[in-house]
Amino acid sequence: QLSQEKILKIMNMVKNKEVSIEGALHLAQKEVYAEKDSQDLLTGSQFNFSIYKYKHYRWQKRILQIDFNTKTIFNIEKGIIKKQFPFSQVKACEDTERRRFSIVFHGRQDYELEAVSLDDKRKITYLLSRVIQSNSYKRPAESCTGRPAECDVIHEGVLDLQQNGFTSTEWVKYLVQLREGELTLYCIGLGGENKNADPVTNTINLSGGNVSVSKEN
Repeated sequence: QLSQEKILKIMNMVKNKEVSIEGALHLAQKEVYAEKDSQDLLTGSQFNFSIYKYKHYRWQKRILQIDFNTKTIFNIEKGIIKKQFPFSQVKACEDTERRRFSIVFHGRQDYELEAVSLDDKRKITYLLSRVIQSNSYKRPAESCTGRPAECDVIHEGVLDLQQNGFTSTEWVKYLVQLREGELTLYCIGLGGENKNADPVTNTINLSGGNVSVSKEN
C-alpha cells in the first residue's frame, strides 16, 4: 500500500495534467511493485538473475542464483548447475562499467559478469554485500576501519529519498544499512531522467559524538 504522501503526489500530478488518470493508475501500480520488490530483497531467501558470463572470449547467458538457505551461489546454464560456490569463498564484489561487475573469490579465479539491467546489477551487488557481511560473522572481531561491507549491521530497511532533477522532483528508493560509525545507502530504484544512471552506493560517516535515534509514536 502506498503512503499518503505518494498518493497525494500522484493526485497532484493528475490535477496539474502531468499524467492522465490511466497513467496515474499505472504509476501507482509501479510504485506498489517497487516497494514489494524492495521488501523481498530484505526478507527473501533465494534469488535468481539472468546474467552473462565472459568465457572463451564471448558472453554466455547464465542464471546466477544466490541462495541464503544453503548459503551457496550457483552458476546455472540451461537448468544445469555448472558451478557452485559457498558463501565463505566470496571475498568481494567489484563494480565495473555499466552493467558489468566481478565476484572476487578466495583461492579461485574471479567471475566477470554482466547483468541484463542496471536494476538487476543494483540488486545483485546489494545481495553480495549481505553475503560478504555474513562471512564476517565467522571471523574474529576486527576494527571496521576500511571494511564497511563486513561490519555488523545494526539495522537495515528501505528508504525513499527526494531528489531534484532538471525538470522535476522524484523519489529514489534506497536499501539502507546502519553500522557503527556509518550509514550505507544502496540505490535500487531510479526513475525519470536518472533511470539509465550507473548504480549508486553512498557511505556516510557518522559523528563520534552523542547521537541518538528515536522512533516517534
